[in-house]
Amino acid sequence: MNAEVHYPPGASYTSQEEYYAYLETAWVSLTIGADYFSCPACQLVLNSYDLIRQAGLGVEFEVEGDIEDIAQEPEYGND
Repeated sequence: MNAEVHYPPGASYTSQEEYYAYLETAWVSLTIGADYFSCPACQLVLNSYDLIRQAGLGVEFEVEGDIEDIAQEPEYGND
């Protein structure tokens, strides 16, 4: 999975509140590799990247999400 963060243009803010509001409008473009395909009409199942590629289907797809969709650094439990 690849993640690309997009920030809105015009990054001019004068207070911390404006800065946080600016960050809340950012979004993420995620590129995800396909490793499973199924068709509800014909019951076809392709359950690997290679089968999907050989069938000529797209092996990657892109979705939009929020900043929170990016995996954050794991917690270490040092509380």
